[in-house]
Amino acid sequence: MPSFSEVALLGYVGNPVELKRGPKANYLQLSIGVSTSYRVRPNSREWKQKTRWIKVMFFGKYADWTSERVRKSDLVHIKGMLEVNVYTGKDGIKRYEMYVLGRTAILVKPKKARKPDQNYGVPEDEISDDDPGFE
Repeated sequence: MPSFSEVALLGYVGNPVELKRGPKANYLQLSIGVSTSYRVRPNSREWKQKTRWIKVMFFGKYADWTSERVRKSDLVHIKGMLEVNVYTGKDGIKRYEMYVLGRTAILVKPKKARKPDQNYGVPEDEISDDDPGFE
């Protein structure tokens, strides 16, 4: 039976957007703040908000497209798949880091006005799965 991993996030970019050069391809790492609200107690009028920061990585053409269109504090909608990076820390302990491997990033609301004719979405038909970082 086939299975798949798909993640959709709607949140604010929390770090400066900086495209980096890797040995195989360009990459981009974003922190996306996703907030939820909940009542302090049942039937209470008092609400609290909790923000979770989620690491999102883009590689290759995905990174190029996203870095050109997204800025810190922008509201973005990101789709991708869940990945786990396993590594050994300096203390010799095996660690697991979960992140979202980004496939699309759509600018929902920019913090500042931009060019009205700029296309903010990442067109999936122009990007192939052959890009480094997608195996």
